[in-house]
Amino acid sequence: MHRFRAHQALRQELAQARATLEARRLVDRAKALLMQRHRLSEEDAYRRLRRMAMNGGRRLADVAAELLARE
Repeated sequence: MHRFRAHQALRQELAQARATLEARRLVDRAKALLMQRHRLSEEDAYRRLRRMAMNGGRRLADVAAELLARE
């Protein structure tokens, strides 16, 4: 049982790491889109994304995915 629990914990950790990486990729792609479309610096594009997320009460990755889907 101990090995099973340890294995399950590792699987959950891996799934979480993959989800975090995917969220970061979405945010990076959305930043690049904003930088290109509005001629923003990377920092300004990130601020704009973050502001959009805060104003809507949503996660940053969700806002990024929505922005990319509209493109």
